[in-house]
Amino acid sequence: GGGFSLRDQAEALGELAERWRSLVVGGGKELVPGQVTRNLEDLGPIPPPSEPRRRAMWVAAMMHPIPAKSQPLSIRPARQVFYNKWSGMMAAAMNSGRMYSGYGVPVATRPSVLAAPTARKCVEIVTHAIQTSIAHLDGSEPLWEATRGGS
Repeated sequence: GGGFSLRDQAEALGELAERWRSLVVGGGKELVPGQVTRNLEDLGPIPPPSEPRRRAMWVAAMMHPIPAKSQPLSIRPARQVFYNKWSGMMAAAMNSGRMYSGYGVPVATRPSVLAAPTARKCVEIVTHAIQTSIAHLDGSEPLWEATRGGS
């Protein structure tokens, strides 16, 4: 909600995405070494704030890398590839009864984003998800005890 325009919210998502990337990659928190970096290469550049739904989908996909082995990209249309990028890991997390991915991203993010009726709702869902993940990753609001690293 609030008085922010959709474009402002979409713009802010870019800054959040950069913060998330630096926490995960720069902070050595990748669950699989090189996973997020490879995923970002696959995704290409972030769509502009003038395309808020695509931008939000891109950020959601960034937060849900899945192992390269499970990405047969050859014949799927690009849009399908985009959605499928994150389906494997999220399905696995939901099947195990967990509410969050290993990066502290709510597992309901993906179905919620795909079902979002408006671009604004899509942006709001992803903004909440990435803020939750960042707070977990930077330790300000951990969702569970850190199991490795730390001091």
